[in-house]
Amino acid sequence: MTAHGFFGLLVGSYSNHSKQTTTFQPTAADNIDIPVRDASYHDARPAMTAQMLLGPSYQKNFCSSRLEIFAGFEMNMWWNLQEVYHSTSGTPTDAKETWINSSLMSLYGLTTRVTLDF
Repeated sequence: MTAHGFFGLLVGSYSNHSKQTTTFQPTAADNIDIPVRDASYHDARPAMTAQMLLGPSYQKNFCSSRLEIFAGFEMNMWWNLQEVYHSTSGTPTDAKETWINSSLMSLYGLTTRVTLDF
């Protein structure tokens, strides 16, 4: 069996822009060219990442080299990297709140490799 894990912390610039328009015009005085939402968000933020790998492997040592054949399950997870903007629901005359949700982004999959060290 082969297993390994990596953890990291990255810091960088984050930028997000959300623009929402509509074609609904409840009264003739309403201007549909004005966006319903036009928000820009910029900051410097940390993002944590973790990678974990687990699976069976075949390893053979020779006099001057080493061979490894591996197939396993891999997970890559990122925190504080993705944001989703959404508004509360209600009638057109109700006040709307914009909510910002941060979420976890994860990648899962099968990893295979052949390694020859010499």
